[in-house]
Amino acid sequence: MSFRLALLVISGLLLPLMGFCQESEGMAAREERVKEEPVPGWDELEAQCKVLRNKRDSSVLAISRQAIARAQKENSPAHLQDAMLLHAENLIEMNHYTEAINWLNQMGELSEKGISREREGRSMKLYGVAHNMQANYKLAGFYLEKSKALFESIHDAAQIADVEELLATNHRYRGNYQESAEYRYQALEYYESVGDSDNIVKCKDGIGIINFLEGENEKALEDFSHGLAYYERKKDSFSLGFSYTLMGLATSGMEAYEKSLEFNLKSLLIRQKIKDIRGEGESYNNLALVYMGTGQWDQAAEYLVKAREKLLEGNDLRQIPIITGNLAHARLMQGDKDEAVKLYTEAIESATESGMQFTLNRLYKRFTQIYVDEGDYETAYDYLTKYIMLKDSLFDLEKVKAIDELRIEYDTEKKEQEIGMLRKKQELQEREARLDRRKWLAMGGGLGLIIIILFLTISRQRLKIQKDAQLHAQEKTILQTREALTASELRNTRLSLQHQQQQLKAFTESIHQKNKMLDELEGKLQSLETENQQAEDERNSKLNELMEMRILTDEDWDEFRDLFEQVHSGLTHSLRDQFPSLTVGETRLFMLLKLKFNSREIARVLGVSPDSVKKGRYRLRKKLDLPEGQDLQEFAINFDPQHHA
Repeated sequence: MSFRLALLVISGLLLPLMGFCQESEGMAAREERVKEEPVPGWDELEAQCKVLRNKRDSSVLAISRQAIARAQKENSPAHLQDAMLLHAENLIEMNHYTEAINWLNQMGELSEKGISREREGRSMKLYGVAHNMQANYKLAGFYLEKSKALFESIHDAAQIADVEELLATNHRYRGNYQESAEYRYQALEYYESVGDSDNIVKCKDGIGIINFLEGENEKALEDFSHGLAYYERKKDSFSLGFSYTLMGLATSGMEAYEKSLEFNLKSLLIRQKIKDIRGEGESYNNLALVYMGTGQWDQAAEYLVKAREKLLEGNDLRQIPIITGNLAHARLMQGDKDEAVKLYTEAIESATESGMQFTLNRLYKRFTQIYVDEGDYETAYDYLTKYIMLKDSLFDLEKVKAIDELRIEYDTEKKEQEIGMLRKKQELQEREARLDRRKWLAMGGGLGLIIIILFLTISRQRLKIQKDAQLHAQEKTILQTREALTASELRNTRLSLQHQQQQLKAFTESIHQKNKMLDELEGKLQSLETENQQAEDERNSKLNELMEMRILTDEDWDEFRDLFEQVHSGLTHSLRDQFPSLTVGETRLFMLLKLKFNSREIARVLGVSPDSVKKGRYRLRKKLDLPEGQDLQEFAINFDPQHHA
């Protein structure tokens, strides 16, 4: 157990016996601690409010107003402060954040005559929660840090852990994932030491969200699954709705869209039933992510509009920049560029104001592409520069490593607490297990490499046999028709076929060369320094050269299609006859796959992102009705018009 944890636990156990410790500071004004009797029935009042808050019952506000009126009649400043804090907490739970802040301000004016550090710490914490919900993250962080310092001064370990958990969420929205992970593990350390199951699950859900943002979807799904099982056992509808939407988020990141849709619909139904307005907005947004992943932009836009409406109705501004950015992307894919630019601008402004750096970075990247498509390379360069600078300050390798070290440190400390005196023996076993695992991984990696090489060799040999068979068939046909052709006609036919094949090969090679040039230009562009004017001029020149280059114009496609048809006669007609639902873009993708273009090259040719190519390949597989395990490119290469006619 770490020294910090030991201090928190010991102080948490001794605090009820010690009462409020005497406070003294090296300041001119000395704070007097007033001993007061507890309010009769106060524990029952707080318990009643908690039950009503969990039910989202607005009548809880009437109860806390009555408590305020009662304290005013008693003329007890301390009791009035407690009642105001209770009312502010109820207002926050009912989504009335501005009103809650106003009550906290009134309490601050009342407290000029004196307030205990415990009450002041609770007040600062509620300020932080209210500002968090309004996306005022920097201000929220300021109040939460102040609250943490106050609770540390009176050694209130439970409150310190609660504030650390809130700070973890605050830093996550600001894009400070390392700080978020540090606070989350600190809070988790305390909750596990006192066996607080609810907050343990809550912290692990937060760690799962960090894993999801790092791209560790499998780890996130494992964390979320534990929470889902826990809330199902407790039959906690409010938390269960949140847990289902987390499961939907992780499965969406794994591109398991059908499963993600199932989880998100369950989440939405639960939240609609219990009238969790903020939760409904979150569920609608995650449903939209599923339809964005499958390219169904109309449905995605519809759910994103609903998500914004619900979150604004619930006065929850935390995810508004994210949802606005997603809606802008959906509008862009629907062809409404003007609306997309308007929404992107709105999202950037709100993300900048809230300090949501990770969201802001994604918006800069998307805005860069819009101006590239419009040919406004100067503006595109400005946003590209902002994107690169912000990206470098966010999730770099050192921060990822620091988060991983936190995770390892947590796992190690937890094991040490469980095994006690057997720690050395367990560490030896773990070391041996790691060596064995590395050995098996090395053996597995070597075996996998051999299998890959064998697979490539067999595939290449199979392709060669197929090509030889096709060539043999062509030669056999020529021999059969030789008697009907004159020597001149036969020679002309062969020359024409060779010329067509050479043209297609040359055309294909030119595409590869263009892609190579683009890669070289991108590499040069990234290596340029922007610290002086000469470097900026060179960077602008390379960017213009990069953006003005077009891989395939409409005329190029016409020429490409004609050459392709001459070499692979009847292929596209047979493809459309057998699969009539294929679009022009999917037919082009099939042709490029048959010519053995890889995904990066296809992205360059089509002028889209690699992620769009990945989605295009997914849709093409679906329309071709390929069985699981069959390679799409192998199917395209082996596709024979006569065989599939």
